[in-house]
Amino acid sequence: MSTVESKKKWILLVEDEEDIRNMVKEQILGLGAEYGVIESKDGSEARGRLDNQTYNCIVTDLQMPKIDGRGVVKYARSSRLNSTTPVIVVTAYPDPKLVTEYEYLLQVEKPFQPKELLKSIVDQIRLGATDQRIPIQLFNLYMGAIKEWGEPYGLKIQAPKAKAGSQDMLGDCYFFNRFQFFESKPWLGLGFQREFLEKFPGTDDFRSKALRISDAIWMAHKRLSMQLFNTETLTLSEKLFCEKAELADYGAANFRGITIPIQTSNGMLYVEAMVGKAHLKKG
Repeated sequence: MSTVESKKKWILLVEDEEDIRNMVKEQILGLGAEYGVIESKDGSEARGRLDNQTYNCIVTDLQMPKIDGRGVVKYARSSRLNSTTPVIVVTAYPDPKLVTEYEYLLQVEKPFQPKELLKSIVDQIRLGATDQRIPIQLFNLYMGAIKEWGEPYGLKIQAPKAKAGSQDMLGDCYFFNRFQFFESKPWLGLGFQREFLEKFPGTDDFRSKALRISDAIWMAHKRLSMQLFNTETLTLSEKLFCEKAELADYGAANFRGITIPIQTSNGMLYVEAMVGKAHLKKG
C-alpha cells in the first residue's frame, strides 16, 4: 500500500445486495479522496478482509447469506486487527440485543437517508477506536449528575456533536476531571460561557466558581455511581481549570470526542468528552 493509500480512512462495506453496496460506496467516496472503501458481498468474504487490514469503520448489513452481520460483528471484535474498529449495522430489523452485547455498536435502520449513514460513518471515524472512548455507563452517570445539579437553571440539553481535532472547543473557560472507572481513566470536562459564570452566585473569580460547580457535580456523580454499582467503582484522580487561551498549553486544544451543548437560563454550558489517550498537562 502506498503512503497516500495508507493515510486514507478505510471503510469495510459488507452488503450482499449489489445495488445498495454500489450506492453506499459511491456516497462514501464522494466524501473526498481521504476515504477508501473495501467491499465484501457477504460475511464469509468479510472475514478474510478483516484478517488482512485494519479499518477505520466497518459497515455491515445484518441479514446476509453464508455468514450474517452478527457473525461479522463477532469475528471483528475477536480479530487481531479490528477488535476495536467501530461497527455500524445497517438493517431493516434492528436488534436491541446487539447493542447490549457489543458496546459502541451503532445501528442504522433501513430504509435510510444516505446523508444519515454518511454522518454516522464520519462521526464514528472521528471518535476513533472503541478502546479509546468514554465508557457509556460513566458518561450516562456524568450527564445524570449534571441534570441533577442543573435543575434550577432550566437545562435544555442539545444533540451531541462529534468533535474533530481540528475544531475549536466551545466555551470561554473549562474545568476537566480525570476519572478512574474500572480499568479506564477518561477525561470529562465542562465548558462555560463567560456569561454563565458572571451570573453564577458568589463574588469569587471564575476559577473558584468553576471549581464549586465541578465539585458539586462530582459529588452527585459519585453518589449515582454508588447507587448503581453498590461499590466504589468511580474515583477522581486529577482536576484542571483553564481558559480558552490556555487550551494549547495544556494539550487540550486539539482533542477529539463529543461535545454536548446545554442551554441554561444563565448562558451556555458544554459537556466535553475526550476520546483517545488524552493527557492534559501544561507543557
